[in-house]
Amino acid sequence: MSPSEFRLARKEAASFWAEVLPVRASAFSPNGAAMNEARSILTHRIKIRYQYNLNVSVMAWIYEARLKSSARWFKILKITQTENKDFEYLIFDCRLVERGDDIVAPSNGPAVGLPTGVRL
Repeated sequence: MSPSEFRLARKEAASFWAEVLPVRASAFSPNGAAMNEARSILTHRIKIRYQYNLNVSVMAWIYEARLKSSARWFKILKITQTENKDFEYLIFDCRLVERGDDIVAPSNGPAVGLPTGVRL
């Protein structure tokens, strides 16, 4: 990587099993990115069992490593906490942003610093 280039990587925060329910279909470009959609459009609802040590904000992303098809990245739009008689759940309203066999998975290594003068 040259001094004029930098790489922004998403760092893994937690792993869990989830129920992923499609709400609305998405159109994708050949490289796997969602296209022609507003950023606030709900495409999937993801449900996990509530974990007391998990602190999630709407700034977070969800990476789905699928067993039989390509991986996917979701942007969280809304978080709801609900419960039934046995368990508490977190429900994430999400927008499918990217899918494909060659998308970058979350990094477990150290975060890469930004070059001098670059602010996010």
